[in-house]
Amino acid sequence: MFPWRLLPPGFVAPCLPTPSERFKTGPDWVHEIKHDGYRLIARRIEDRVKLYTRRGYNWADRYPRIVDALHSLRVRSVMIDGEAVVCSSDGRSDFDRLHSGGYDADVLLYSFDLIELNGDDLRPIPLDRRKGELEKLVAAATAYAFPSISTATAQPFSRMLASSGLRGLSPSGETFLTAPADARHG
Repeated sequence: MFPWRLLPPGFVAPCLPTPSERFKTGPDWVHEIKHDGYRLIARRIEDRVKLYTRRGYNWADRYPRIVDALHSLRVRSVMIDGEAVVCSSDGRSDFDRLHSGGYDADVLLYSFDLIELNGDDLRPIPLDRRKGELEKLVAAATAYAFPSISTATAQPFSRMLASSGLRGLSPSGETFLTAPADARHG
């Protein structure tokens, strides 16, 4: 991040995946698919929507489908940590299509975490409860842009990745998207 660039007021950096040589195991870990996309913090206050990049740029004008979906939520305010993704015909994320900008109207937000809801900072609440609230919130969305997120224990998740061809593993086999179940943003 550039030291001379001021971040927007209230900016919260997305929680980023941690490189690892193997899956962490046990009840304190959550495993999610690693998609090829852009990490975003989706923020709505009343009628204003912002989609912040990792560096604090607002990309709301690029992804109208995500903006419409945020407007459809029956809340005063919300902040969601997610990944902007374009899917190919087989349902897998396609970074080349996303990066080209030619498919911006098709971009979905794969939601990972609910950070704030109606003015309440949810970060002190355990991750599994935040994910439960996020699932309920996006299930009620009238504009579809929030695909469900897979969470599983390490062994079934590892088998699922191996059989699906999803990018849960980097080409070198060392990167997994893992976070402790009690992970906190900021």
